[in-house]
Amino acid sequence: MGARAELLGLPGSGKSTYCDSEQIDLPVHRADQASSMFRVGWFFMGAISYFRIFILSFQTIYHVPHRYFYLHLLAIFRLFSRIYEVERLVGRKNVVLEEGIYQAVWGLFMLVEENSSTRLMLSKIVNKLTLAKTHVIYIVADKELVIKRNILRDKPNRFLLLIQRDEKELVESSIKWMDLLMIQLKKNNLVNKIVHNG
Repeated sequence: MGARAELLGLPGSGKSTYCDSEQIDLPVHRADQASSMFRVGWFFMGAISYFRIFILSFQTIYHVPHRYFYLHLLAIFRLFSRIYEVERLVGRKNVVLEEGIYQAVWGLFMLVEENSSTRLMLSKIVNKLTLAKTHVIYIVADKELVIKRNILRDKPNRFLLLIQRDEKELVESSIKWMDLLMIQLKKNNLVNKIVHNG
């Protein structure tokens, strides 16, 4: 697989702004732009290609609040369609993904209860995905600023939904999952750069 870079950060941390800045002189691939029909096909291809990760990801369902079960299923769908979408870029060595596989991994865990069992699941998934050879550019911004940006820009996403529903514990948990994901990515030497964006 070719070396790629992908941006990772909370919604509202400034990934799109970074992509549009002069700091990137490579082509930018914006995820989830294909039609739903293609993405359904990619989901099945990704699930078949990474069947062990698929099984692991389904085990996270038992650790999600029932009221968010449907949203969690969408996160599983997004992860595996994203895996296949990124794999299609194998020949494009010099490309930056605005959102890549690890952003989808965070999306998978953001509603999951954090405990030793689910932290182990995260570790196993990241270890199995390390084969993707994607280097991470982590975009980090102050928590309060990220929350404010999400409210102001009103771009629909699950993180904004949690903010709008005043799900303070789940918002904090989502932020913690990003921290835990970063720790795991650093252990695997996948973090190429950290950008502080406010």
